[in-house]
Amino acid sequence: MKRFRLISLVGLLAFWPFSNNAAAAPIRPGLWEMQVQAEMVGLPMKLPVQTVLHCITRAEIERNGGLPKPPQDKNLKCKLTQISRSKNTIRWAMTCTGKSTLQMQGTTRFKSRTAYRALIHIKGVVQGRKLDITQNISARRVGACKP
Repeated sequence: MKRFRLISLVGLLAFWPFSNNAAAAPIRPGLWEMQVQAEMVGLPMKLPVQTVLHCITRAEIERNGGLPKPPQDKNLKCKLTQISRSKNTIRWAMTCTGKSTLQMQGTTRFKSRTAYRALIHIKGVVQGRKLDITQNISARRVGACKP
């Protein structure tokens, strides 16, 4: 279960917009649906596609200069080590240390302000076991956030 929580947390990174203000952001605020297909090296079965709904507000888009906010909890401290943008593509890398050690790399390609695809590769050690996960993410804006 902790592995799935980590996968979900890291997958949500793809939701973070990458711009200095909401007007210029590559995505629009609203309710976003993200479908995540994760593949784990060494797992004998294919993981089912996970669907996550997340409300992205204008404030989230404007926060941190639009940069993705690394996941933080008491057992895992993450730091964004690289980020670049060219046209409709964002590339980033992140390192996490603590009870687990992780290296992550991601690429997000924006189809429009209401759809994107992302690929995230996560490699490291969690609870003493090697972890190697690739996530393919397809996201689309499905409407306004619900109060």
